[in-house]
Amino acid sequence: MTITPIDSTPVDSTQSDRQQQSKLVDGARQFEAMLLGEMLKPLHFGEAAGADDADGDSSGGANDTLRSMGVEALTKSLASGPGFGIAKQIIQQVNREDHSKKIKS
Repeated sequence: MTITPIDSTPVDSTQSDRQQQSKLVDGARQFEAMLLGEMLKPLHFGEAAGADDADGDSSGGANDTLRSMGVEALTKSLASGPGFGIAKQIIQQVNREDHSKKIKS
């Protein structure tokens, strides 16, 4: 399986274009991470939601915090690599629209 990196720099780019492209890539990856996070939120890893610990005290707040931090770390890791291709599709579409606008003007 070959994984192609996200092409973040157009061939004929100026410094301003490269900065915009860098922001686009960063934003697309953040969006993909956020979307993956929302998809993974309903998953409960480990104990069932609302389960009591050995002392009979519910530690749901601490577990929820740790769980959400784990999901956030997982989604950022997934999105920073090849991800699921959502960021790549966003980047390609925005670049196509930007190129079309430049040709029309």
